[in-house]
Order: sequence, then C-alpha cells, then structure tokens
Amino acid sequence: MNKNHKKAFSLIELSVVLVVISIIIAGALSASTVSINNAKTKITNDRIKVIYRALGNYILTNYKLPCPAALNITKDAIGYGNSVGLGGTCFGSGVYKSNIQNSLVYGMIPVSTLGLPKDLAEDGFGNKLIYVVNGNYTWADYLANNIEWYFFSSFLESDISNIRILQVSTGNVIDGNAFAIISLGKNKYGAFGSAERTQSATTSSDIYEQQNYLRNVNSSSNSADFGIVAGNVNKVVITSENSGSDVFDDIVFFKTRSQMLMDFKGMFMIPCFGFVNYNTSYYGQTIYRNTNCATPSFVRPSKKCTAYGILVDQQACVN
Repeated sequence: MNKNHKKAFSLIELSVVLVVISIIIAGALSASTVSINNAKTKITNDRIKVIYRALGNYILTNYKLPCPAALNITKDAIGYGNSVGLGGTCFGSGVYKSNIQNSLVYGMIPVSTLGLPKDLAEDGFGNKLIYVVNGNYTWADYLANNIEWYFFSSFLESDISNIRILQVSTGNVIDGNAFAIISLGKNKYGAFGSAERTQSATTSSDIYEQQNYLRNVNSSSNSADFGIVAGNVNKVVITSENSGSDVFDDIVFFKTRSQMLMDFKGMFMIPCFGFVNYNTSYYGQTIYRNTNCATPSFVRPSKKCTAYGILVDQQACVN
C-alpha cells in the first residue's frame, strides 16, 4: 500500500464540516445584525439629544414649543421640516390631532424650524422621528396686559390633555408631559420613511406598540387615533417600553414643561398667579397687594416671584 496516499473526506465528514461552517457564519451574521441595530439605536438616541437641546434653545428664544412638521412630505421636497399651523392649534396637512384630545397633535420633528440639518428629522432606521406635542405649549406668552400669559409658562401639568407615558414592564405611569419624541424602531411598524409620503401599511402584533403610531387616519379633518389605551379614559398614552414583548422596539423620549425649564434654566418663564389681591407677576418681580395693611395702615404688603411660580413675602402686614 502506498503510504503517501491521502485519505479523502467521506460524505458524512463533509456534511459535518459544512454544518460547522454554517453555524459559524450564522453566528457571525447574527452578531453583525445585533451590532448594526445597536449602532442605529445609538444614532437615534444621539439625534434625539441634539433635538432636545434645539428645543430648549427654541423655548428660551420664542417662549413656546414649536408645532410639528408634516409627515406627508418627502425629504427632498420644499417645506420638509417646517412647523405646520399657528401656535396653539398646529393645524394643517400632514399633522394630525388626537380624536380624544384635540389639543394634542402628532407630526414630525420640525428640524428646519429648529435650525437643524434635515438628516436629524429621521432616526437611525430611516424613519421620520415622530413629535407629539400639546398645542397649548406652542402658544407663546405675552407680558403686555397679561394677554395669553396662561399658556406655555403656566399651563397646568396636571391637565388631562397632557401626555401620559406608560412603562409596561414596571407599570409606571408618568403624567404631565408636554411632548414626546418617538422612533418607531427597526421593525418600522406604522412608520413614515424619510422618502415616503405615506405611512407603512404593516402593523404590529404588540398592542402597546400600536398605540404609538397613527390609526384610523382622517386626512380631510387632519385627525387620527393614537395613544388610546384601555383604562386610560380621555388620556393620550404613549408607551415608552415593553421589555416583555419580542416585538416592541420603539424608542421614546419625553419631558414635562418644568423639566425643560429646569434643564435650560428657563424657570423665569413661570409666572406667579392665582393669589388673591395680587396681580400676575414673573420671575424676579416684586409685586404689591392692591390694598394697604390695616396695621400699620401706610404699609402695602409685597411679594417676590421666585422660581417655579412661588411667591415669597417681602413685606407683610402686622397682625
């Protein structure tokens, strides 16, 4: 026998080798997919951070939040990223008011209005970033004659029309939010692609994920269902996480008005109001009661408006 003769692989051995190679390739592809999705998630979160800073600067300059931009405009079209409608209403094509709370509107991040590049209007998965806002916070304050002073800076955070956030896994409910930014994730259920004028027709099997995208859209009245969750009567509810679901992959960012003003040092915008015999005042102002003290009669009591609308006595009457 020729000792130099090399034994050939059998079919079984070849099959085993191919199976091993397939497993290695599958594992590599799976790891690669996870890595890509993680990178896209990071891009999304990084863009949301930039948008939030831009919203803060917008508030400090304009004393209000911007209205959303239209979802039915493509990235290459004129008007992409421009706020739609007037403050307080945000009414117009491509922006949808809630069928249960018409002060809440659903559209796209208004990147052009915020002075941001167009790319920041979309998440890392190529979807338009959703911007849900209470229209009452898109109405500016005017100090002259106290006209409209009761909108952005003092609209009650306990009002039913503010956005409720639900964290399904923990059951946490977070109320009083002025806005929410939503990425509809890599599965794109209900999303608007940056190059698309219409919403994806694919729907999610996760009932909580369904609450974050538009349903029953009425284009003629610019209205739709969103944020409708059983047991939350007259509240628009955005689901921020559902770790128990294999489907839910939305990324949600939200803030109350007070959190925004604290983050951007805008507490001076909150007025002091609702005190008997005192006129409305703003941060840093000292105001005087409409009448003098009984004792001593020549003294007029005064208060100073401090952060978050709190009045502090400066001069009090003698009992």
